[in-house]
Amino acid sequence: GGERVPCDLAIDVTRRAGAEHPPGGPAGGDDLSGEAGRLPLAPGRGEERKEVRCVNPLHRRHVDGSWILDGREIPLAKAPESSRTHYNLGNAYLARHETARAAERFRDAVRLDPGSLAARINLGWAEMLLGRYPEAIDAYRAALERALRMARIHRNLSLAYARMGRLDEAVIELNRALALDPNRPYAHYYLGYVAERRDRLDEALEHYRRALQLEPANAEYQRALGALQQRLRQT
Repeated sequence: GGERVPCDLAIDVTRRAGAEHPPGGPAGGDDLSGEAGRLPLAPGRGEERKEVRCVNPLHRRHVDGSWILDGREIPLAKAPESSRTHYNLGNAYLARHETARAAERFRDAVRLDPGSLAARINLGWAEMLLGRYPEAIDAYRAALERALRMARIHRNLSLAYARMGRLDEAVIELNRALALDPNRPYAHYYLGYVAERRDRLDEALEHYRRALQLEPANAEYQRALGALQQRLRQT
């Protein structure tokens, strides 16, 4: 299989208007990196509550899955020019793993409201999942113009750079994320990942250990550290 990447959904930033850098994410959501967490779907009328599981989610986002029924986008007929409608539909499509349609909706949300930080962040992540890394970079750089001091955007941007082999730029963004959020483990984990790709194994080992020190129960960090230690023993 391919590399496992975290499911990184932005939460509605309007709930914390005026907060320059709220803790935990765009709306102050809990940091769930490393958990096999859930994105709960709010039930529609007569529907049971559903869940979608993601790998290493960083945010929780309630999505009304009833907005999409048999391929029809119900709210668009009532509010075709509503950025929020397109944004919510994009989240619903992500929850259904229809990533291409989600990207279309997030692009429409940004077109209708260029200032929507959440739509730009989620557009970037949808483009990442689709393997369209230049488009993801564009989305994240546009988001940084509106929220320069948001560590997770720097982290996501670094992932896009790393996937394109632009490791120097990836390291720059990871160090920016770490400077903004020094007590979170993900920057150390990804710096370790980049260092390992460059065969800087001692440096990678240091970062993996630091990430695991900050989050001892994280199975992904444990796996990375164990695999690297085994690799070092074989050299």
